[in-house]
This record gives sequence, C-alpha cells and structure tokens, in this order.
Amino acid sequence: MSKETEKPKVLVVDDSPETLDMLINVLSGQYAVVPARDGESAFCKASKHPQPEIILLDIVMPGLDGFELCRRLKAQDSTRHIPIIFLTAVSDQESELNGLHLGAVDYIRKPISTPTMMARLSTHLELARSRKALSERNEVLEEVVRLREDIERITKHDLKGPLTSVIGFSEVVLEEGELSEYHQGCIESVIRAANRMLEMINRSLDLYKIETGRYQYEPKSFDIAQVIRRVCADLAPLAQRHSTAIVIVMPDHLGPDAACWLVADRTLCYFLLANLIKNAIEAAPLTTQVTVTLMEHADGWVAIAIHNHGMVPEAMQKQFFKKYETFGKEQGTGLGTYSAQLMARAQGGKVTMETSRELGTQVTVYLPQ
Repeated sequence: MSKETEKPKVLVVDDSPETLDMLINVLSGQYAVVPARDGESAFCKASKHPQPEIILLDIVMPGLDGFELCRRLKAQDSTRHIPIIFLTAVSDQESELNGLHLGAVDYIRKPISTPTMMARLSTHLELARSRKALSERNEVLEEVVRLREDIERITKHDLKGPLTSVIGFSEVVLEEGELSEYHQGCIESVIRAANRMLEMINRSLDLYKIETGRYQYEPKSFDIAQVIRRVCADLAPLAQRHSTAIVIVMPDHLGPDAACWLVADRTLCYFLLANLIKNAIEAAPLTTQVTVTLMEHADGWVAIAIHNHGMVPEAMQKQFFKKYETFGKEQGTGLGTYSAQLMARAQGGKVTMETSRELGTQVTVYLPQ
C-alpha cells in the first residue's frame, strides 16, 4: 500500500479555481485530496469507492449548490455517514443553522484560516472514525447476541424431540409391559420427570419470548389457591430433604380447600411461585418453616407472601432480582428470582422483597385479580 493511499481521503468542493488550488496545496501533505468544481461531479465522487472520509463543501456554487448537495448526500444510505464541513463567506446565522439541520458537522468561514481548518478537519475525522469503530463493535456484539439466542433456542427445540420420545415410549411400556408394581412406579417416575423437563424447556422458551417482547399473554380464570397447593405439594420432597416444613395460610373467609379466582396465566403463575418457594426452602435454616400466605386486597389485587427465617446476604440484596446473580449455591443458575419478576410483570404484576436478620425474608407476589 502506498503512502498516498494510507492518507485520509478528503473531497474538496469549490467552484473557485484559486480556492481549490489553495486547499489542494495546503491539504495534500496530510491528506489524499480529491477536488471537485461543481455539485454534480462532487456527488459522483462522494458515491464512488473508495469514498472520502470527509468533505469540505463550498455553499455558493452555480447549479447544484452546497446545501442541495448536502441534502442529497444525507438522503443516500451509502453517503449519509460522511461528515461535511461547509466553507462559506456567508455570515448570517440562518444559513449556518440551515446547514447544520441538513446534517453538516461544522462551518469554516472564508477567508480560510489554515490552522483552524486543519484542526477542525483532524477533530471531525477522529470523531467519524470513532463512530465507525463503535458502530462496527455494536454490530459484532449484536451478531454475537443473535447467535447465542439462536443456539439457545435451537438447543431447547432439539431437546424437546428426544424428551417427547422418552415420554411416549415410557407410556407404551407402562400400558403394554405387564410390569410389576415396583417397575410400574419407576416408569411413572420417569414419565413425571420427563414431563417436568419438557415443561421447563417450554417455560424457558416463554421467558425468551417475554424478554424479547414476543410472548402472547392469554389470561384465563383459574383458582390461584389450587396452584399454590400444587406447587407446595410438588416441592414437599425438597422441603423434607432440607428439614423444612411448608405451611400454607389462606384468608380467614376461605376454608382449607376453598377457591380464590384470578384472571392470569396459570402456567406462568405455577412456575413463578415454584421458583420463589424453592428459593425460600433452600434459604431457610434447618428445622424451620416456609410460610406461603394468600391475601386478597379490596383494590383488586391478590398477594402471595412467601416467608422464610433466613436473611438474604447483604452482597445479594441489591442484586436479588438480577439475571445470573446467585450466592452460595453450587448448582444455582441465578435465574429463579429474575424469571419470577419477569413472569409477574408479563401479567401486569410485580414481586417485592424485604429481608432482615430479625424478621427473615419475605418475597411478595402481587397480581391483578
């Protein structure tokens, strides 16, 4: 590569031969100068590759003047990124504002001060190069994010096929295998576990849709009290392993098996509560209890409070709902509270957390009734 091609390319446009010659002489030591004496030829040279990195443009020219040339260059995708500095003998503010509104980055007044022109050229070239580098980095980062999301989505879809086969063949064996009671129980456990895994994959896909604004929220009426009981029953083995009891508290006017109707997404509510109650069980001190309290508010809200006697570590309190934040869990993903907050917001609700050494930790889910 020659030294001339390494120089920044500057398109200089002026209908005055004297001004054009002066600019070529002054700039050619540091820049690869491309001269143009009218707007039409300047437009062609700006559009031709390799394009100029910056344009010095006279305003008053016969035919296509500087303002109109600037307008055309900024209207064309291939040239709108090129910074334009106007050269002008006009000193009124209205003309200057007009040029800036058209997309010019600066003005240099005639008669031209060489040091001023060289300093402004250098500054705007550096800014343009920085913007270009930043734009290229952003494009790379966006592509990395898209690639990661595509891989995650494809992986989750690819997992669903084998799991569906596991469930299907297990059901066939269960129906036609003439199994002993013990082996029948084993197959039923396999089917339940595979169905849970399949549901987890489906929920993770839903979370991806919520994050990207593509989740189709279809609220239906259901009994939230029943969902709470089911979640607690499903988590009972985990609580037993942690020597923790789960206590469900219903409103005074509801019996142990009474219903509390809610218009929301039943599946999202199940996984929302499952994430939070599981976290509470794992955080609860041994031989204590996790209390799940259902409350109805007169203003049309249902609140589910989940309390345990442990305190959230100070290092985690501000990051409690942040993605991938976890503390003291070897198998933790840092998605439990984050996904719960996301699922609540998708339904027009929210999740709050209060914690102290004296009172323990209470996480409360608020959902519109």
